[in-house]
Amino acid sequence: MSLRPFLFLFFVSLPSFSFSQQSINVAKLKTHVRYLSSEKLHGRLTGSQDELSAAYYISKNFKSLGLIPKGNISSYYYSYKFKQPLFEGDTIGGKLISGINVAAFLDNHCDKTVIISAHFDHLGMSKNEQGQLKAYPGANDNASGVAGLLELARYFTSNKKKEQFNILFVAFSGHEQGHVAAKLFCEQPTIDLNTVLFMVDLDMIGAMNAQSQLFVLGLEHFKDMNDLIVNSKTELNIQKEGMMNMTRDTEPFLKKNIKCITFSTGINSNTHKITDELKMLNFEGEKKVLDYLLMLISKLEEMPDYKCKQTQ
Repeated sequence: MSLRPFLFLFFVSLPSFSFSQQSINVAKLKTHVRYLSSEKLHGRLTGSQDELSAAYYISKNFKSLGLIPKGNISSYYYSYKFKQPLFEGDTIGGKLISGINVAAFLDNHCDKTVIISAHFDHLGMSKNEQGQLKAYPGANDNASGVAGLLELARYFTSNKKKEQFNILFVAFSGHEQGHVAAKLFCEQPTIDLNTVLFMVDLDMIGAMNAQSQLFVLGLEHFKDMNDLIVNSKTELNIQKEGMMNMTRDTEPFLKKNIKCITFSTGINSNTHKITDELKMLNFEGEKKVLDYLLMLISKLEEMPDYKCKQTQ
C-alpha cells in the first residue's frame, strides 16, 4: 500500500498552531542579542549615543517588516525628556536627559489593539576590579526581550494571517531610570489607549533555568489569560508570583486600567552584572517562551470579547 495518501492525511490533520511554533527563529534571536549586547553599544545607557544606535537597529528591523511608524516625530522614534534623579526617591531630579523609544504598528484594520513591549536600555559602563571601564552587556536584561519583540514582529507580519486586533510593538528606553519612558508614553500616547485590549511586556526572557521556570506576572488583572494558563498544557513551569522587586514598564499602563502581563525567566546571579553575556543565555528556552505566548494569544482570539470589528 502506498504511504502517500496516509502522509497527506497526517499532515493536513495536524493542529494549525504546530506550524506557527516553527516560525520563531533561534538564529535570529541570537543575532539580535549578539548585536545589542556587544561592546560597541557600551551598555545602551539611556541618553547616550549608544541608546540611539540601539534604537536605529530596532527601527531598521521594524522598517524591513513594513510596519507603520508610530513615534511622535514622524518616524519610528518617540522622543522624550526627563530629569535624571540624583538619588533614590528624588522627585526633582538634576540633569535633563533626552531619551528615545521605538514604536511600530501592524494595522489589521481592527477597532482594538494589543501592545507588545520590551525595554532596550541598560546600565552603560562601569569600572571592574582592575579599574578598567567595562560595558554591562545586558544580554538577558534586556537584549533577550528586544530579540523576542523583533521575532514576534517578524512572525506577525509574515504568518499569512490577519489577527483579530492590531498590534503596537514598542521598545522602551528609560527602564533603568524607573520606567520613565513608559510613563511618558502613557501620558502622550501615539495610539488611543482606550482601544487597547491588553499589553504583554517581555523582560529578561533568555535565561530559562533547568526547572523551565517562566514567570507570568500580572495575571490578577487579566482573568481570561489566567484561565487559559490554568487550563493549558505546557512543559514550562509557570510561576504566577515572585520577583516582587522587579520594576515593570507595565505599571503606568495598569494605572490606565489596561490589562497587562509580564513574561520573564527571572532574575539570576548575572542580573545587573558584566557577566550578563550572550554565552549565558538559553535561546531554545527563549523560543519556548515565545511559542507559549503565541499559543495563548491564538486562544484569546477565539474568545468573543477578542473578536475584531473591521474599521474598513
